[in-house]
Amino acid sequence: MVYRYEGALNGIDNAVVVLCWPEKAFKNENALHAFICTDTELDTETILNYYSQRWPIEIFFRQTKNNLGLNTYQVRSTKSIDRLLWLISLIYLYCTTSGDEYCKFGQGIKMVRKEVQKHRVQWLYEQANNKVPIDEILEELQLA
Repeated sequence: MVYRYEGALNGIDNAVVVLCWPEKAFKNENALHAFICTDTELDTETILNYYSQRWPIEIFFRQTKNNLGLNTYQVRSTKSIDRLLWLISLIYLYCTTSGDEYCKFGQGIKMVRKEVQKHRVQWLYEQANNKVPIDEILEELQLA
């Protein structure tokens, strides 16, 4: 089911808002999807088609900003930005494919973080067994 509104919206002179939900899920929590488009020439089907293609990209950027620091980088050169995007893309790919099968990014990053924590604990255990002084361990972890 689809509803289209066209008109003024929060400081935008003319925009299209498309509300849609599965027919059997009307009024179900999390079933409603809302899309805003400033190109009022586009028909409803085209808007929904564009968003269906774009939505995975939006999710990728939101997840990389929230989890991989895309929104906090402080580089200015094109080369540095390209390297950062490549690195973030590789980390994203690693998190979604590092297990036995493909998984969602949220699950993958949790697994990767757990694995990193396991390696740190194992390293600390080995250092303790080798009687490495605590000052050296703290120095190595950059906590001194």
